Amino acid sequence: MQVTDLVELERIIQRLGRHDRFDTSMNEGKVIVISHFTGNEEIDELITARDLQLCSTVKFLKSLNGDISYLNLHNHEDVMNECYSKIPDMMPLTDQMLNQFSTTSIKDLSNKPPIMPLIHGLDDGDEPETTVVWREELDYINEGIFPSADINEILEIYPINHCELLRDKSQNVIDLITKVAIRDVLIWIHDSSTGKTTQVRTDDIIDKKITKDQINQKTIILPTTYGGMSITTGSLDSYSETEVEDVSGHGGGRMRIIRGSSSVPENMTLIKTYELNREEDETDYWDWYEDTSNIVESTPIDVTYDQHIRDVTFAITKILESVSLSDDIKQCIYMAAIQLRFIFIWNSFRYCPIAITNRRLIDLSRMTQQI
Repeated sequence: MQVTDLVELERIIQRLGRHDRFDTSMNEGKVIVISHFTGNEEIDELITARDLQLCSTVKFLKSLNGDISYLNLHNHEDVMNECYSKIPDMMPLTDQMLNQFSTTSIKDLSNKPPIMPLIHGLDDGDEPETTVVWREELDYINEGIFPSADINEILEIYPINHCELLRDKSQNVIDLITKVAIRDVLIWIHDSSTGKTTQVRTDDIIDKKITKDQINQKTIILPTTYGGMSITTGSLDSYSETEVEDVSGHGGGRMRIIRGSSSVPENMTLIKTYELNREEDETDYWDWYEDTSNIVESTPIDVTYDQHIRDVTFAITKILESVSLSDDIKQCIYMAAIQLRFIFIWNSFRYCPIAITNRRLIDLSRMTQQI
């Protein structure tokens, strides 16, 4: 059995396909679609174009009379076409963008355009979305006991983990901060496309100095004591005052503890210590650890750039000698390795890898097929 929320029809069909990955001819698959639409809404009740599309999807699913077999879907192909999402406008990939994406500096990302519109396209019907994270450091900053906090250093040493992110519509995040805030607190706004983080106050959002468009595709980092998340559903909840757990260390590989409060696993290495000045004569030490057991140690001696290129050339030559590929494909891989500008860009329609090497585009679809 599969339970899913109501999404666009093409995504529903993709999820239905999970029941056909194995031979289930003797069994019956069941799919439950949860929706707040009934399919009987009037046109003037539907606010956005997506609402209209989802309502049409509900009508279509009801017309199947409980039969989600591919034969029945095929028999309703004409109706299906009316429920599909429109193909989004694709942003053109220019030479200037290619040059920007091929730069290797991790310090200055501000000149790089956002990657998501190139992958998913542009859709005027998309509502702005924002992700929300809760972190302990914001608690300490607002308490005034973490004066040495450096925003960029903290997120560089301890970057945001995927398990921390809670995505929602930007307007819902604005509403959350407007309703929950009973006092003015410091929060962070992180832009992953540029790597920059700014510190603002919740009053700036409440007073509409910061709009939903300004936090679109950005991450709001809140204190854990701020609340705002339902513990039962894991979604935003303006009425929840329960402290939200900082899950930045979940998944293993890193942890942060107040010194002496708990034991530290043997595989953890201390990477940073911050002082928390609770009182004049009382200081806690906040130790940050990272699992370095799987990190390959670097060479004990300095290696020049020319020597590095020779090592790469030697290694890739040995690798290519041991595989059965055509000379053209080997030359392509060799050029990519020695130029040190080898990246993959996946075309969202053809799903075909393209290698950018020496500022020339080389189609690697044949290479992929041969491998």
